[in-house]
Amino acid sequence: MVDIFGGAVGSRNGSRGPRGLSGTKGDKGDPGTSGINDVCRWLPNIALNELRRKETCCFTLTDPKKDLLIDKKGGYVKWFSRNTTSKHDAIAVRASKQVLHISDNHNALVFDNSLYEVDDVVLSVYSLHSYVCVCVTYQIDGESDQVIISNYDDENPDMPFRAISASSKEIRIWGTKTPSSYISIKHVVEKNEWTTLLVEWSNINDNRGMFILNGKDNGVFTGQDLFPLEEASFMIGGRRGDSPQSLKGAISSIDFYTGTETRKDDDGVPDALKKLIIQNQMVVPQDDYEPPVKKKRENQSDCDI
Repeated sequence: MVDIFGGAVGSRNGSRGPRGLSGTKGDKGDPGTSGINDVCRWLPNIALNELRRKETCCFTLTDPKKDLLIDKKGGYVKWFSRNTTSKHDAIAVRASKQVLHISDNHNALVFDNSLYEVDDVVLSVYSLHSYVCVCVTYQIDGESDQVIISNYDDENPDMPFRAISASSKEIRIWGTKTPSSYISIKHVVEKNEWTTLLVEWSNINDNRGMFILNGKDNGVFTGQDLFPLEEASFMIGGRRGDSPQSLKGAISSIDFYTGTETRKDDDGVPDALKKLIIQNQMVVPQDDYEPPVKKKRENQSDCDI
């Protein structure tokens, strides 16, 4: 007689048999990136907000009244970072007095000989197995090369530095292993046209760096060997001191992420997060915006809409 599970009722268990042969070991799985990809695809706002909580600093202008501090003279003396764990705000050296309204979710700080400094943030990280990722959305006016961000030290001009500069015809990424210390990217823009550029410098994989322009064009470069002395701040809108390369244009967003002495399998910000940052920053031209069409119900005349 057996019970409902197929076991014999009232019988004793027999002796345990010999252990079976182990199966062959399967192939090693892919690196654990699928989780990040799924979160970015299904929960993009949560992923982006969590990243910005951990970023070194993050500057956006969703609401100028909350994101900027204005003084009695009408100058925007501070641009607040969205990072909630360590506050690295941008402090005005020469304050802007104008905000450009772009859309319901985008505004920009206007630069015309304006300059801001972010203290205690290292753009040229010397630590082992480290990287820095910067994404910036800007508008530029003029054919001369103008500085968007830079950690150039005017007191140590021979020290290697990193920077992003641009004109209406090209972009320059500084801190590269080239005779000029920069790579040039041809990028012709019209007046009032917006550009979103993501750059990642690293001292990983022979100082391999990369860039993504407007979410589609991309390339790689080799970074400079870094100097042990780190400049512990960077400038927005120009170089430190009186520089003829001050930005004439506007900046809408800056995301700045530093990975310092990371794990050996961590070689930069995951691609899915880079894509998310770029998509969130990009400005859609108003001419390309198509409002939703209101559908008619059946048997409804045009005058009823």
